[in-house]
Amino acid sequence: MPHLSTMAFRILFFTLISLLPVCFLSPFGPKLAQSDGISDFVYLAENAAIPSFAFGWLDEKDTFAAGDVAIIKVKVLGNYERDKYGFAFNPNITVNGKMGNSSLISGVSSNFDANPIESDWRISFIPIMVGLFNVLVTDDHFNVLDSSLHFRVTPGKIYPTACVVSWMSQTNEFMAGTKAMVLILPKDAFGNNVSSASEGQSTLNFTVSATYVNGSIANVLNINYRGWREVGYLSIEFTASSAGDLLLYVEEKNQSLNGSPLPFKVNPGDLYILQDSLGCV
Repeated sequence: MPHLSTMAFRILFFTLISLLPVCFLSPFGPKLAQSDGISDFVYLAENAAIPSFAFGWLDEKDTFAAGDVAIIKVKVLGNYERDKYGFAFNPNITVNGKMGNSSLISGVSSNFDANPIESDWRISFIPIMVGLFNVLVTDDHFNVLDSSLHFRVTPGKIYPTACVVSWMSQTNEFMAGTKAMVLILPKDAFGNNVSSASEGQSTLNFTVSATYVNGSIANVLNINYRGWREVGYLSIEFTASSAGDLLLYVEEKNQSLNGSPLPFKVNPGDLYILQDSLGCV
């Protein structure tokens, strides 16, 4: 009997030893605490202090010509612990209800790489439409909702190929020897109307020439640049001289204005008869 008891004990002992690895590997067995890294990161992000932000115009400049670069400076109020957040500071800007690049602004960009303690961060964009606008800065992760910024945009410089040329009173038929006038609606590169108030005295050098519809050169006499008119146009006056169906070209430094060439007709008159008798036509 003692021999059998010793054998039974040994069998039981070795059975228990063989079951130990299964116990520790089994999903139902005891486990050691492990970290997947993500939980720790989320814990840090949730417990890191969220800073506040203040926004203002660089050098307090809030009026721009279309095409200028507008810059918003961003000041961090508090400690910005970049490595402890699960998200980057990446605000959106909305101008008069339109977020990001739109028909109002373009070229939206930002620079948040610098140490916020040493220098302010910046958001920049290019205003392209004339008017008075409101800026809304938002960032959901950092609870940013700022609508304190406003800015004004004035027209840019006259851009010749955007300017629109037309006949005064839509009249394009003349008697030889009479005055004819064309109007130029000045615009900047973005299509905004330019006025004498924003442009001042225009230094552009418009040129006027004419051809017959078959391409041969026609005479244009007494060309006179008249400058600004009260209705916001520039005007050029000349004397119609060559009779026939013609095309009028209006250019500035070899750049044709929008609408050029303008078709027109000149009927024979006293000037044409005199020129013809002198062999000048």
